Amino acid sequence: MTAQRISAGVLWAYSLPAAAVQFTYLLFTIFYVNYGTDVLLLAPWLMGLLFSLTRIWDAVSDPVAGYLSDRTQSRFGRRRSWMFAAAIPLGLAYMALWNPPLALGATGTAVWVGVALFLYSTSFTAFLMPHEAMGAELTTSYHERTRLFGLKHLVFTLGSFGALGVMYVFTTAEDIRAAAFTATAMGGVMVAVVIVLSVRRLKERADFQGRGSTNLIRAFGDVWRNRHARLLLFVFGIENLGTASVALLTPYVMKYIVKAPEATVPMLLAYFVPNLLFPYVWIRVSRHTGKKRLWLVAMSVMTLGFAGLFFVGEGTVLYMMGCSAVLGIGWSCGAVLAPSVKSDVIDYDDLQTGERKEGAYFAVWNLVRKSAMGIVAIITGFALQLADYTPNVEQSEQVIWTMRVLFSGVPTMFYILGILFFIRYSLNESEHRDIVERLKARG
Repeated sequence: MTAQRISAGVLWAYSLPAAAVQFTYLLFTIFYVNYGTDVLLLAPWLMGLLFSLTRIWDAVSDPVAGYLSDRTQSRFGRRRSWMFAAAIPLGLAYMALWNPPLALGATGTAVWVGVALFLYSTSFTAFLMPHEAMGAELTTSYHERTRLFGLKHLVFTLGSFGALGVMYVFTTAEDIRAAAFTATAMGGVMVAVVIVLSVRRLKERADFQGRGSTNLIRAFGDVWRNRHARLLLFVFGIENLGTASVALLTPYVMKYIVKAPEATVPMLLAYFVPNLLFPYVWIRVSRHTGKKRLWLVAMSVMTLGFAGLFFVGEGTVLYMMGCSAVLGIGWSCGAVLAPSVKSDVIDYDDLQTGERKEGAYFAVWNLVRKSAMGIVAIITGFALQLADYTPNVEQSEQVIWTMRVLFSGVPTMFYILGILFFIRYSLNESEHRDIVERLKARG
């Protein structure tokens, strides 16, 4: 499997787990902190701390899983064996997160949530690192990669719509815990089944087996020494610091600023509809503009969307939906292009080192994303605590102002910085074509 077109069967087998994983992960990302404070009645600072401790664990588990995935030698494949082993634990840990027994009490619930977060994070890493790395291996074609990750993002978005349906149930249900049990049981089973089916269909490249780095420290040192990867690390880190705050605060803003929690799902639909409609557009346009230029435009659109969120207020549902649609257009472009760009950078590393370290590279990028969420979670938790946030009551002006700054000001600032960094990115189609030809000549 070289630079040729990827078959439809492989495209779908690779992409389908993204729908199931996103169905569960979006609900977790957007709703779980709010669920912990307002339903499980855990303190905001405690929820922020638990998330941050999980991210600290990710600082260990992500790189190790990525590196070991590169080094694994099995008749089932170095990626597929990990994905298969993670399927059932991932589903069970997800169900445990949302369903601590009522008899545990406050302390017992906090311990249960902490342990479940640890298990969920570990099994999620064990699946995600090999799965993302495998995508970079399926083809070395500059544009075919964009096609692959474009379809994956489209399927990923379909999973988002399922999660939005569950969120609507959560915001309207009289008994949220009962609704959570049904939804998360369904999500946990679906994740496990779809991953297993994907593993059965996918095949791995024999010529990449046994070519991972033999030294853990050197593997991640190579990521830092790769000038293209080093720049992208800054860009992804800055972007994710911004977007994490929006994901965590959306339920709070809709409930306490817009004062229309029932409109949370329509607002998110306005965000995800462009993610369903535009991936094919970006695949086509990027062939003419190049990945860098198109992505810079998308980042600029995101900046405008985030800045607009500062002016939301009571009853501004339609305005917020408009901002969400703008953000959805920009995000859909970045989601298609980002993994494609990462894969090109990994080919550059192969030329420099003679090794295939997809696992190590995607582990570092994923660690940056998770670390950003952990940092923002603890800042958000303590900021709301210091502003005297009290769940399920009218909030003070101090709390509202804190939410506005975190929800709009922070991501706007970080996206401007991200644009300034990404302008310096230089790996284009011509240079990548030369890299691929030199790799083929080297054999």
